[in-house]
Formats: sequence, structure tokens, C-alpha cells
Amino acid sequence: MPSIAEALVLTVSLTVSAAGPEKPDLPRAIVEEGLARAGCTVPASRARIVGTEVLGPQLQIVEMTCAAGPHGIRSVLFGVPHGLAGQARLLPLEGWDRGRIRPIYSVPSPGYDRKTRTLSATDSRRESGDCGVIQEWKWTGWHFRLLHAWSKDRCDGLPFEWDTREGWQVFPAPAAGPGHG
Repeated sequence: MPSIAEALVLTVSLTVSAAGPEKPDLPRAIVEEGLARAGCTVPASRARIVGTEVLGPQLQIVEMTCAAGPHGIRSVLFGVPHGLAGQARLLPLEGWDRGRIRPIYSVPSPGYDRKTRTLSATDSRRESGDCGVIQEWKWTGWHFRLLHAWSKDRCDGLPFEWDTREGWQVFPAPAAGPGHG
């Protein structure tokens, strides 16, 4: 499981990805539709591609700004067939939301590990880092499937173990019993 430092490296790798594919010119209508579906606050005219990464031999992931907040940015992810920007589609993810898996269309501070084909997102709810959610997904070749989710809902001043995530796993349910959150 990646540590906070590794998650930052993953985020930077998706964000700057010099070795990744070139940034495609996504059609405005596709961008507008994707941002609206995800409930983004960044208007399409100001949304920017902040990273690209290879998902497979004929497909790349394109990260685009969706919203900015006090603890980071939220992004939407588009699946884009190589050389066919007009066929780009917003990628839904399986997200952990209040005890259920639901489709989500934006993620906070995403990072992608090309070797494991794993996407991660970290959502700290306060600057002190004492609460938040971490989610990890695996690219199946068709979509991102939720692998793990950790959540600490109570912002109580006690640390959320971002690196080890001990005791906070909510999906799949840990074998030892429920977490502390």
C-alpha cells in the first residue's frame, strides 16, 4: 500500500507525465458534458488537462481539473482512444459513499501507478489531516474497480493513519472487524 509520499509521487506522475502520451485536444462539447455530469465548479473554458497516462495499447487516461478547494483539487478522468479525441468519454469510478458503492465522476488528488494499473485518491477533510477518505481502484481493461477504501469520519484531533491506514478500512470489510471511524 502506498504511503503519503508514494501517493504524492503517483499524483505528480499523472500530473506531469513527461513520458506519457501527448495531451489530446478534447472537443469542448465532451468536456462540457463531462464536467456537468461530475458536478464540477470549474467552467469548461477554464478546465485544463493536468496529466495523461497510458491505460492500455489503444487507450489513455486524461486528467482534467474539476474543482479547487482548500485541501487540493478534484479532477475528472476521461478515457481517450489513441488518436481519437472525439471519442473521449468521462470515466465513472466505483466510489465508497456512506456505506455503499456508487458511481462517482470526480476524484480528489488522483494518482496512477502504471506498473500496478492502480489509481488512488486521497481526500483530507481538514488541514490537520485527522479525518478523510482514501480510495484505490484497479484498471480492469474496461473500467476502474474499487479495491479498497479507508475512512475516518470523526475530525477529533486524533491522527488518521494516512500511511498505514490501520483500523480505518471500510471496503472490503476487514476480517478483524470494523474500523475506528
